[in-house]
Amino acid sequence: MSPCAVADTVFEERWKNILSVVRETFPEVQQISTQQLSNMLANDEKVLLLDARSEEEFNTSHLQGALHSDTVNTALSAINTNDQQQTIVVYCSVGYRSSDIANQLQTLGVKNVVNLEGSLFQWANEGRPIVQGTKPVTHVHPYDDDWGQLLHEPLRSE
Repeated sequence: MSPCAVADTVFEERWKNILSVVRETFPEVQQISTQQLSNMLANDEKVLLLDARSEEEFNTSHLQGALHSDTVNTALSAINTNDQQQTIVVYCSVGYRSSDIANQLQTLGVKNVVNLEGSLFQWANEGRPIVQGTKPVTHVHPYDDDWGQLLHEPLRSE
């Protein structure tokens, strides 16, 4: 097996393990795929995007139209000022922090809340659009050196 093939296998296994941990830790949180979200956005479905990452991460790049909501209180504020009939999609880097916030929102009685499985890292790894403000960009905050390994190298911001 070539070094590239080994690296790809390690990358895929690490992703598989992360997604499994998120699902096992937050079994009551519905997970949607990046393809499902992409389809929802393409079909102009009512979606409220909540970015559960830190302000620094959010300012580096995010999904177009997302609101920075790194706590359950900021998420609740965003939900209360928007159409409550829409699907609320929470995301972070890989899905753990966002699943936690989605879980807290559900506990507080919020309906139609889901987590973006694989979150921004998977979205960006698939070549889907990200922005900084309103400007298209091609880099993502790696969170830290370890988690950043789940992002394709050209996507990692400095």
